[in-house]
Amino acid sequence: MKSRTKWRSPVLIALFCVFAAVFVFSAVMLIRSVMEFVNENREHESLENEFLVFDTSSHIQTSGTAPETSSDVTEATTGKHHAIVPGWATNASGVLTETAAETSGPAEPPVNTETPSGNKPLWPEFSVNWEMLSARNPDVIGWIWMYDSDISYPVLLGDSNDEYLYSTIDGAYARFGSIFADYRVNGDFTSRNTIIYGHNGGYGVKFGGLMNFRSQSYYEGHRYICILTPSGLMKYCIYSAYVTTSSGIAYQTSFGGDADFEAFLKETAAASEIVTGIVPGTSNRILTLSTCTNAAENERLVVHAVLEN
Repeated sequence: MKSRTKWRSPVLIALFCVFAAVFVFSAVMLIRSVMEFVNENREHESLENEFLVFDTSSHIQTSGTAPETSSDVTEATTGKHHAIVPGWATNASGVLTETAAETSGPAEPPVNTETPSGNKPLWPEFSVNWEMLSARNPDVIGWIWMYDSDISYPVLLGDSNDEYLYSTIDGAYARFGSIFADYRVNGDFTSRNTIIYGHNGGYGVKFGGLMNFRSQSYYEGHRYICILTPSGLMKYCIYSAYVTTSSGIAYQTSFGGDADFEAFLKETAAASEIVTGIVPGTSNRILTLSTCTNAAENERLVVHAVLEN
């Protein structure tokens, strides 16, 4: 009996040490994760507080012919814009037009006549202090904002797609990095397909909210992506959202010509998990938002939108 006790004692001590080490490691990792989310929220709030100017003046210029609204228009008074079904298809000249009955594209979704609840602005009610923001980091090319979401960030353009993957606007390390454009695109959003990347931090962090666009009902109330630049506000209408891989066609930025671009547009529209009734034409410019699904290492969610012109 004495020998068995001597044998058990070291084993129990060893097991206790292992469990204690696992507990301490898990606690440290949990605290670290919480702090990363706290720091992300602080960084987000700091950027908005420092560079966004909230007022009711008509300072925002609009690029394109999106539905006209004043700066104080809210969702409660603009339910009709949420109910818009952009039934667009490509005509011979490659311009978005109203979908005809004989159009072979996706069927139009039913019109949502319900007015969303709440009192949130459908379009941005702020301007950006571009002088201060550019002084902070000249790589900033715009500010992305989406109605009724936590997506409101400066967009950076670095020399590679790694530069801001885990870096803040100031170059400090951050688990969720920054929102940044693909280094291959033009900094003035004139590329045929401008790609913007953001981590999926969940809980409203960075591009985590894009996962909502796998839902038809969510899309019907959140059809637009807004990009603010020193030249004005650009409104993009979402036409497709789906899961793909990091090597998918969604990440094509150069095209051999109109035929190549048209093939890209048709393929990305056909891949959509949501019904939008929109197929852009070759004269249009596209915005692609990309984030990880966090389900598989090489799996991505992309949201394509077309600039209203």
